[in-house]
Amino acid sequence: DLTSGGTFVIDLEGSVADYAFSCDADASRDVVATFDLPHAMDLQLLAHGVMADGSEEIADLLLERACGDTSSELECRRGFPSDLRARALPAGRYFVIATSYAARSLVLTANFFAATLAPKNTSCAHATDVSAGGRFASDFVDVLDTSSGCGGTGSPDLYYAFTLSQARDVELSALSSEGAPLSLRVQNGCAAAARELVCDANPPAQVRLHALPKGSYVVTVSGPASREVPFSLDVAVLPPTPEPAGDSCAKPLQLSFDVKQQITLGDKQDDVAASCQRFGPDAVLSLHVPKPMDLMFDLDAGPAVAVLSLQQRCGQPTSELACRTGSPLETRVRNVAAGDYFVVVEAPAAAAETIKVVTLPATQPVAVSDNPTCDKAFDLPVSGGVFTGDTSAMLDDYGAPCGGGAKSPDVAYRLVLTAAQHVVATVDAEFDSVLYRFKAAKSGTQCADAAPVACDDDSGPGAQAELDEMLDAGTYYYVVDGFKESNAGRYSLEVTITDK
Repeated sequence: DLTSGGTFVIDLEGSVADYAFSCDADASRDVVATFDLPHAMDLQLLAHGVMADGSEEIADLLLERACGDTSSELECRRGFPSDLRARALPAGRYFVIATSYAARSLVLTANFFAATLAPKNTSCAHATDVSAGGRFASDFVDVLDTSSGCGGTGSPDLYYAFTLSQARDVELSALSSEGAPLSLRVQNGCAAAARELVCDANPPAQVRLHALPKGSYVVTVSGPASREVPFSLDVAVLPPTPEPAGDSCAKPLQLSFDVKQQITLGDKQDDVAASCQRFGPDAVLSLHVPKPMDLMFDLDAGPAVAVLSLQQRCGQPTSELACRTGSPLETRVRNVAAGDYFVVVEAPAAAAETIKVVTLPATQPVAVSDNPTCDKAFDLPVSGGVFTGDTSAMLDDYGAPCGGGAKSPDVAYRLVLTAAQHVVATVDAEFDSVLYRFKAAKSGTQCADAAPVACDDDSGPGAQAELDEMLDAGTYYYVVDGFKESNAGRYSLEVTITDK
């Protein structure tokens, strides 16, 4: 009985699975609690499992009006810890079913509060007016996911609006009192075609829009998908100031060849999209390429992960020639045609980073055939390159632990390293490709006699197959394959080998 509230340690040993959890198909070893409400109240339930060694485990919580009656379910939560909240529950009896797979015991905390009113700003049409600035407190209890993009799938959304009669800076900050991650988006209106001006999801989510023109704007604050946390939104309307250089596509910095440049990120917003990074302040640089060439980018943000996107049209990920992350990041973009480009750099955990771009001769793709097995593998040069081929006429010689077993036609490549190197191998194919790697034993190996050491289906840019690894000196075999059966066709394999 949880009616008095508090923390309860419940033994799970000997319990079995009696009830179904809509939030966990594999729930087991459940226990039941109950509570009575004399009048409407808010509720918070927290739960985590405790393993035999004392470590904590994920838990599930199910709240029902009638025990075991799935039609009476009010809410189901799974998490670490499981955090279930309800607003203004009517007077009456309720049942809580809890589980934590393989845990020895379960710690369950019940907190009851005075009933609160639900927020009204759950849609763009009913956005709370924050034009005067100030602090606005709310929470996401029983709030739904009503927008796409910035907050991610399943994230609850609340809406705010402000109107400017003249150009102003607007500073916004969304912070959860429990430290949960929030996202904050600003758009120029409610219409489906409204333009996103900025999106930030760093804790705290904080943006400053410089010299924002007069007009009406909408702010969406999104919470985490797994917890319905309280938060506050701070709004300040300030005198207009110039936008920092490099803060947007309209005012890019100039990027020069063969010179290390320091890029300040602390005064930048997250307002330029890149396919391999969604959140974090970004800087935009323009780059003129006078003739076809390869470009080697070196990006260093200290211990933080650095992000680089090379785009033909600023802010449009579909125009990317490459999008890479690393700590530090060294990447070669091959066969860049003459023209003007934009380089978007980010480092969500750093205030600055350095960038250097070096020109190299343009890579000419090498056509490869007759490499069906490791015995006939094509030898990759230590300089890397781009290699093209077609698996349609090949046989299925190998399988893999990813890509649905990778039982499609395949081809093989061999790489011999005399020293430790950073090797990035990426497949771009007209079919659903899989890339995996074997390591040869000192006495030599047949790939069929060993299991792949590494395997990837679609973690690379644009869901391409990619292996990004630091490899010791030795002999390695890469196999280009297809997802499950009957995935074959033309492909290109790009291999970049660097010292870090």
